[in-house]
Amino acid sequence: MSSRGGTSEEKTQVLRNDLSNIIDSLIAEHSEIRHLVNLVDQLKERVHELEKKQEESEVEVMELRDIPRDQAKREIRKYFRDGGYHDIGEVADELRLDIRLVFEICNELIEERTIGE
Repeated sequence: MSSRGGTSEEKTQVLRNDLSNIIDSLIAEHSEIRHLVNLVDQLKERVHELEKKQEESEVEVMELRDIPRDQAKREIRKYFRDGGYHDIGEVADELRLDIRLVFEICNELIEERTIGE
């Protein structure tokens, strides 16, 4: 045995073992990287699907009018003049008024018998 830590055969064996360990480590890391790349691809696909769904279900934002209550009541009364049935949501959308206000005014108009139930 030499004073430098062994014979050249022993040194060669140590180097082979080190190299083998490095290769095993690289193989394991490569496998993990492939797994992570697969996960990233799946996430990209999912994000694409969600973006597509969002585009398909875009809700139109409606700006509500801020008008005096008596004006809103006149407009709602006029809206019901045809005598037909109208959903409160429909009235609110058509007149661009807050649905709570339309609900309150419709209840008042029903009590006043200005519109039917």
